[in-house]
Amino acid sequence: MKDIEPIELAKQELKDNRYRCNLMEECLEISNRDPEKAENLYIQKRIFEIKQEGHLSGEKELRPMLMPLLILYSLGILLVAFLVYIFVKP
Repeated sequence: MKDIEPIELAKQELKDNRYRCNLMEECLEISNRDPEKAENLYIQKRIFEIKQEGHLSGEKELRPMLMPLLILYSLGILLVAFLVYIFVKP
């Protein structure tokens, strides 16, 4: 998924009528059935949800790759140290 700002994603959901019905109903009730206020409230709440879910943060993609690289790096260091110990005896 390409990087999209949370506000753009929330606006796109409203534009494409893919919004969460229960969240939109809640926003309509809070805004006294004013559609414009409800949309603004929906966008704010949806941005908060998206950030909480972490869909757009790179952390979920970075961490799975970081651990195997650290393991391989550590094993490589140990292997080099072992080979030096074996072949370079005084």
